[in-house]
Amino acid sequence: PAAAFLADVRLFSGVLQPAQVRALSDRSACAAAALDVVLVLDGSGGVSDAAFKAGVDAAYALAVALRAGQAGSDSRMAVVLYGAANGVVECGFEDDSSGATELARCMYGLLERRPGGASSLAQGIKRARDYLLANARSHATAAAVTLSLSAPASEAEVVTAATSLRGHGFPLLAAGHGVRAALLRRAYA
Repeated sequence: PAAAFLADVRLFSGVLQPAQVRALSDRSACAAAALDVVLVLDGSGGVSDAAFKAGVDAAYALAVALRAGQAGSDSRMAVVLYGAANGVVECGFEDDSSGATELARCMYGLLERRPGGASSLAQGIKRARDYLLANARSHATAAAVTLSLSAPASEAEVVTAATSLRGHGFPLLAAGHGVRAALLRRAYA
């Protein structure tokens, strides 16, 4: 079931729309899967307030699609926010019945905690890797999803970080806007 979810996530050429993410929730295999997903969200200064709000909305829609933190679900989602903060886990995995409520509260709280600064996507990916290494469950499929809304400061560092994450066995999926397609092919291949 987890493989079916991962196969369904594709690279979007524009900002990931919540309706596109919600369409994934119609797949019963996705709802039954044991997933540990870390979303790496762009909170850099190159992102407009409207684009950042759309990114948070898309992140929440992904959590709903995964049924993260909901009763009867074995899926969890965490959020790493990057920018000047170099990748901080803002919303960690929740294992109790209040998980969905706490995740929603945390995600929309990101609107007040946006770091700004340079786009350090590589640092966000590294932080996701470290978080998954420390917190992913052995029975779950673990993956990182980046939601990039601006061009990263260093494309070479993004490729290196992505290679390291994948080297630890974690798939890296992308939804983005403002990131060159050539970089995405190199980093997420």
